[in-house]
Amino acid sequence: MKKFGKLLYYYILISFLLLTLYMVIALTISPQTDSQGRGFIPCTEEFIINVSECQKGQITCPIKWLWRDMKCNTGVIMEGLGAWVRGQQKTPWANYIYETDELSEDIRKNKRTDIGDFTEKKLLIEDKLAEKDNEKQIQLNIKNEIAEEELDKSKKHKANTDEVDFFTLDETIDDGKK
Repeated sequence: MKKFGKLLYYYILISFLLLTLYMVIALTISPQTDSQGRGFIPCTEEFIINVSECQKGQITCPIKWLWRDMKCNTGVIMEGLGAWVRGQQKTPWANYIYETDELSEDIRKNKRTDIGDFTEKKLLIEDKLAEKDNEKQIQLNIKNEIAEEELDKSKKHKANTDEVDFFTLDETIDDGKK
């Protein structure tokens, strides 16, 4: 039984490594731009936008989005496999490894048509970052206002307690003199 467990462990480990290698190769050779947003492109775009919103020095945020990107990419691969099994496409990788019709001639002529698309996405990311910075500034202002109000309240409370202490102290002093 111990040998079976060890053998199972190695089969699972090797399978995981081979699937990871397959995913890396598929991501490398799949198209990086597509006007229809097919394949891994939506996963990558979401990953870039969400990681760019992470705060500096925070390691858990990028790791969380990297994990979600991995799940999204695995989902794309599984969708392709399922479509191939159902007979909807010729090969299991047809939904993420393909040649785009409108870009193929331009690529052969060494023209980059994806620059405008990239610029739009970059502007979108910058707008989202600016919105997030504005939200952070608003939250910081609200926190500062709350802190100032609490400080004022504590000063008033302390002033009130100080006065009460003085009156009480005066009364005890007066009682002691009589």
